[in-house]
Amino acid sequence: MTDDKLKPRIVLTSAGYIADEDDDIQVYQRPWVGLTDDERKEVWWSCEQHTPTTFAQAIEAKLKEKNT
Repeated sequence: MTDDKLKPRIVLTSAGYIADEDDDIQVYQRPWVGLTDDERKEVWWSCEQHTPTTFAQAIEAKLKEKNT
């Protein structure tokens, strides 16, 4: 038996996809989009209560909106 017969024919990529060894699969990852200073100010003034918790929740929602 040669070493070639012992090599796996299926490879698990870093993104969790199963690919044949000879597949040329490239996983595209979108770049992260942050908030501008104006967007942070807009989020701050849109908060009903100006507390750190509500501000953090509003920032999180805005970032999810921009990055999905």
